Amino acid sequence: MLPSTLLIWFILGEKWNLMSATQAGVLVSIATTPFGWSYDFVLLLLPTNQLLVWLATSSLHFGERLVTIAMLLGVYLAYYLQRIASPSELYFYWVPLAITVIYGWTAWRCARSAGAGTVRRQR
Repeated sequence: MLPSTLLIWFILGEKWNLMSATQAGVLVSIATTPFGWSYDFVLLLLPTNQLLVWLATSSLHFGERLVTIAMLLGVYLAYYLQRIASPSELYFYWVPLAITVIYGWTAWRCARSAGAGTVRRQR
């Protein structure tokens, strides 16, 4: 992964948003690990925090903000209830996939709302 990251950085240079790339890398790595340790889900706080930043600072419409909040609350409520019902790690594979879908949808909506074609950089 490091060589591909360095290659992308070399090609794109300053146009590359390192924070978005880091969060995308976290989402991909958690979703594709051969084991499903839910204790590693604490890393999902990085993209979840970015979602909260987008909700607070982007030009998303009110309805889009509500959809994102409802999806996040639904995922975490289902995760909590599933954790109570079954402490087995086997069935928690869906959580990083759901967060990845929410992250992708919100990034896409932010890009469309901004009209620039890319998600705005957060400073």
